[in-house]
Amino acid sequence: MKKEYSFRSSLLWRMAFILSVLLLPAALINAQTCTTVTFAQFTERFGSQDFVFTNSAPVSSFETVPGGSPVFFDYQNIVGLPAELTGSQTARAFFSCTTSSTAFTTVISVTQPFNNTCTIQIIREVAASVGTGSRTNLLTATIVNNPEFSNLSGNGGGNSAGYSASTPNQEVTFSSDFINFTATQQRNLALAFSSITPNFSVNPNGFLNSFTAAGAGTFASCPAPTFNPPTAASAMITGRVLTPKGTGLAKSRVSLTTVSGETFTTMTNSFGYYRFADVSSGQSVVISVASKKYSYAPKVVNVGEDLSVSDFMPER
Repeated sequence: MKKEYSFRSSLLWRMAFILSVLLLPAALINAQTCTTVTFAQFTERFGSQDFVFTNSAPVSSFETVPGGSPVFFDYQNIVGLPAELTGSQTARAFFSCTTSSTAFTTVISVTQPFNNTCTIQIIREVAASVGTGSRTNLLTATIVNNPEFSNLSGNGGGNSAGYSASTPNQEVTFSSDFINFTATQQRNLALAFSSITPNFSVNPNGFLNSFTAAGAGTFASCPAPTFNPPTAASAMITGRVLTPKGTGLAKSRVSLTTVSGETFTTMTNSFGYYRFADVSSGQSVVISVASKKYSYAPKVVNVGEDLSVSDFMPER
């Protein structure tokens, strides 16, 4: 069984690579001032039939199974990636596309156009310690089929096919919690499907017959995207230290300790108020009070936006 999975993964990688090479000349023609570079690839972990085309006139769909397809995902040719984002990462691939455009055939090939927006998402199974947002979106590709349709094409009666999209034929946009596409002029992608069951063919209603397949993918741009180190949002934390009578305790020492062990200290003013500025958001911190007269229990707070901590009252 392991040998079969290994063979499937190897085959899918080769198919994805061939498709990416086929996309390269078109990108170079449209942007001769830069070179199209492959920046990401994925392949299924288990080689299972996770991509499903459903024949359902007047609108047919092509989607991954619920929960997505377990994949290995790799960034490539991106300068400055931290170690956590290099090498194969375990993720889930989600593909969603619908069409009301019927298929067409030639002597040997079958082509299924997609005239509606298509989306591909690669979501990291465990959030990274760097990045923005959820820190799980390795890559999202949105394909708006304008001015031309993207399509799925393969030999009639065969068990493999490829899906491709490339600017300016389609409006392809990429987004990620980790890399930046602001400078990219051309964006393209190629998905390779193998083990298509039943064979790749057209139904009398004009759409492809329903099938399942294993998949792999390659993503490229001109030039390559860049690593986008996050700029952590900051927040202000304020609060008050009180005496047993409810009045402010002046000149008490208040400490803030982060999850990394850093400690910051300030003193309360004459009314018992304290303030910590520029605290990085997205973390939990411990705030404690040191006083010669009273004992205070520390507080654990989650830092999001600016916040006011509940008053510190002495323990009885």
